[in-house]
This record gives sequence, structure tokens and C-alpha cells, in this order.
Amino acid sequence: MKAKRTLTRTCFVPVFFLAFWCLAAAAVQEPETLLREASEHIAQSDTAQVNASMVMDFSDGQRDISATLTISIVFGQDSRAFMHLKTDHEELMIYSSEETRYLYFPDKNTYRELPVEPDRAQLLRSVVTGPLESAFGWISAFMHSTQFSFEEPPTFADAATGDDAAQYVLDMAFAQFDVRAFISEETPPLLRRFTLDFNDAALRNYTASPEGSLRVTADFTDWTFNATLPDDTFQFTPPSDATQETAPGRPQHSLEGKAAPEFTLPLLDGGSMTLEQHHGEDIVILDFWASWCGPCRRGLPIVVSVANRFKDDNVVLYAVNLRETPEQARAFLEQNDLDMTVAMDRNGTVAAQYGVNAIPRLILIGRDGLVKSVHAGMSPQLERQLADELGALIREAE
Repeated sequence: MKAKRTLTRTCFVPVFFLAFWCLAAAAVQEPETLLREASEHIAQSDTAQVNASMVMDFSDGQRDISATLTISIVFGQDSRAFMHLKTDHEELMIYSSEETRYLYFPDKNTYRELPVEPDRAQLLRSVVTGPLESAFGWISAFMHSTQFSFEEPPTFADAATGDDAAQYVLDMAFAQFDVRAFISEETPPLLRRFTLDFNDAALRNYTASPEGSLRVTADFTDWTFNATLPDDTFQFTPPSDATQETAPGRPQHSLEGKAAPEFTLPLLDGGSMTLEQHHGEDIVILDFWASWCGPCRRGLPIVVSVANRFKDDNVVLYAVNLRETPEQARAFLEQNDLDMTVAMDRNGTVAAQYGVNAIPRLILIGRDGLVKSVHAGMSPQLERQLADELGALIREAE
């Protein structure tokens, strides 16, 4: 009888702890589920507010550059938003209502009136260009519960210590960069910090040095949801002494008006192309892109559509893939159902000839072999601008 009681106790204790361990384990969500919960809480809120401090650290092996941007964001519904951005040298306030969007520059006491972006996600993505564009793109996707395109899905990082001990730490990989996100262990879970490190392929757009690095770190505070906001939160009333600016024209690129550099590139589907073969006959569009580039993914379908519209007027599009493999390029075309002629600039030689230091970069070359226009980044007016420029070139030749 005594032996029987001992056996019962011996079996009971491990079963109890096993059950406790299972309950504790069940309380910790899968990393992607946790990320999605934190994201959806923001997206489903009627209003959301947050302050952030963003630091960009860049090194090319010879010089180190650091820049800080402070950000305040207030989101309403649809396209309604207010953002305040400030660096050591510049300050910008953005007011977006249902009718219009204003940019106000307090240091100069000037403002611009612009069309409204389709939604607040696109507004956030359009705030900056250059290296910070990727960081703002990630924030935009997170705050609006957009489906992430992971190269490697989120995993929990090694156990955190110190200030990170009360947070979940998630690592995730994308085509262009790696992200580490710090999400609080509260309800709802809140994004407290993220670091974004550019990988080697993306870094080559900013430095050729193998010792280069580019990291963006953002810290978030004062999350507030579903607050009742003053009626004029998203309305801009210019100060009485403020000056309205006209939207600046596109700055002229150093290549514009000059002979387009000659080159030969292999085509994805076999064979090769030369720029010379189009002299005197065709208007050529060169659109430099890569599959990891978010603005490229948004812009390419527009460029393809416009080029097809003018195909009978001898407009030829070459989508110049930058530093990727044929397999990566084909996978992108299949995933996005795109039919276009792709030239492969595997070593970035042609991109260097055309001064391409960031993508997307669109270059329009006339029948006379001269560079007519250069467009950097993804403009909301891309379709209209490209169609207008092509139409003007075609009328010139008539």
C-alpha cells in the first residue's frame, strides 16, 4: 500500500508540470500571428496616433553618416491624416483630408496644395524617398495590416535581456532587407521598435564597398487608439503671412538633352539588344528595376500599360533588371502576370552608365538618341506624366 501511494505521487507531479508547461506554451502565439495581431489592432481602429524617432546609420567603409528624423502621426479614416516630420535642418507638416492634401514648411512659412493620395497607406509610403522609403514602406504595411511578402517568415529571436526582456523580439527577412521587431507583451501588443538592415543586393544601390552597411532604427511611443479628435485635425489653414508655392517641377537630370550612352544587354528570353538598333526608328523607355523593390512592383504595371498604348507609334520598352538572376526575374513576371521585354544588367554596368543609384529609374530616349527625361522613384502621377511625354515626342516627329 505504501508503495502504491509513492507511485501515485511520483506520476502525479510530472503530469501536473507537463500540463502547466502546455498551458504556458499555448499562451505564446506563433510569431507571425503575434505580428498580425499587433498590425490588425491599428488597422481596425477608427483613429490611431503615435510618435516615433527614426535614425538612419550609413557607412561605406570610409565614412559614417547618421541622421535622425522625429515623426508624429495621426490617422483618421480613409485618406485623412496628419503627419509632422522634423530633422535638424528641415520641418514638414502634412495635412490630408478627403478633398486635398497640403504640405506646410514652417521654417520657410510656405505651403503647397497637392492631390489627395488614394488612402493613408499610400500617403505614408510617399512621404520620403531614398533609403528611408523602405522603412516607411514597412511601417505603412504594418499599420494597415497589409500582407507581408516574406523571404523568411518571422521567428522569435534569442531570449531578450535588459530593456528587451518584457518584449517579444521577432526576426523576419524580406527580399531587400532584414527586420527585427520589438513588440510589447501587453494587450493589445504594440510595436515598440524595429531595426531594418539592408542586405547586400539592396545596399549596392548606395555603395559599392563590401564593407558598407545601412541600418534604420525606429522607436515608437505614445500609441493612442480610437480617440475623439478635434474636427480640424486634418484641415490646414494657412497662416496669414504664409506664401503658397507652386508644386516644383521635376528637376532636370544631368543626362537630359545628351546622347544616351550606348550599350548591349542580354534579354531574359534569349538574344540581346543594343540601343543603336533603335536609332532613327523608335522611342525607347528604359525602366531599371529589381524584384525586391516595392516602388518598382507598383510602377512596372503602369509603365507596361502606357508603353503598350503607344506601341503602334514605335515606342519600345525595356525593363532593365538590375543585378538579379534570370530565375528571380522570371518568378517576378509570373507572380505579377507581367508581359514585358526584360534586359538583364547582371553587373550593374549599364545602370552605372546612366547614373542609376536608386530604383526605380525610368529613362526616356528619343528617336534621335538623346535622353529626353529621367524619372526617379514612383510618382502618383507616373501614368499621366509618361503618357504626356510620349505623346509630345510622337507629335514632334510628325
